[in-house]
Amino acid sequence: VSLRDPFGGWVVRDFKQRSSVPVYVIGDISASMGFVSAGGRKLDVLADILASTAYSAHRTGDRFGFVACDTQVREDFFQPPSHTRGAGAAVEKSLRSLNPEGNNANGLLDAHKYLARQRALIFLVSDFYFPIPLLDDIMQTLSQHQVIPIVLWDEAEYKNLPNYGFATLRDSESGKQRSVWMRPKLRQRIQGHFTQHRADMEQIFLQRQTPALFLHGDFAPDMLTQYFFSHA
Repeated sequence: VSLRDPFGGWVVRDFKQRSSVPVYVIGDISASMGFVSAGGRKLDVLADILASTAYSAHRTGDRFGFVACDTQVREDFFQPPSHTRGAGAAVEKSLRSLNPEGNNANGLLDAHKYLARQRALIFLVSDFYFPIPLLDDIMQTLSQHQVIPIVLWDEAEYKNLPNYGFATLRDSESGKQRSVWMRPKLRQRIQGHFTQHRADMEQIFLQRQTPALFLHGDFAPDMLTQYFFSHA
C-alpha cells in the first residue's frame, strides 16, 4: 500500500491490545416473565442467559454485572460489575426461585443509572410486553452503550388459540382474567396485535442499529454466536 501511494507516504499497521469491556444483562422480572410453557418459564430462560453471559465474560477477562427491573430497579438482585469467577451465580439461583409480581417493567427506564460510565455491552432481556413509546424511551437511556435486545416470546401465548369456543384470556402483568367467546375474527385480531407489536419493536431497534434476537423457547449459547456472525 505504501508503494502505491502517489504522494510517497508510509502506511503502517498499528496493533493495539484489546481493552476490557463491561458486560451487563439487564433483565425484566415483571409478572409476565413468569409465563410457563413447554420450554419452561421465561425467568428460567433469563437465568440461562445470565449464566452463559457471566461465564463468557469471565473467560475473556471482562467484568460482568446484572440489573433486574420490574416496577423499579430491584436492588436486591443487583450485581455490580465484577471479574470474580462465578459472578452472578447467586442471582441466577434467586431468579429460578422467584415468583414475579411486578405489574409493569417501568424500572427499565432507570437501569442506566446502575451502569458504569464506560461504554458497555448490554443484553436487554424481556418479553417487551409494554407500550412502544416506553421501549423507545428505554433505548434512548441506553444509547451510549452497545445494546443487544433479546426478546422472549412463546407461540403458546398467541398462536394456540381455538377457532371457536370459550377461552379465558389472562393479562400476564396484572393477572386480570377475561372470558371470551373465541371466533376466527377475534383469533385473527389477537395474532395481528402480536405481529404489529413485533414490527413496531423491530423498527425501534433498527433505527438504533440494534437488531433483536427473538427466542421462542429454550436458550442455547450458540444462538448468540449465530446472532453476532449474522450481524457482523
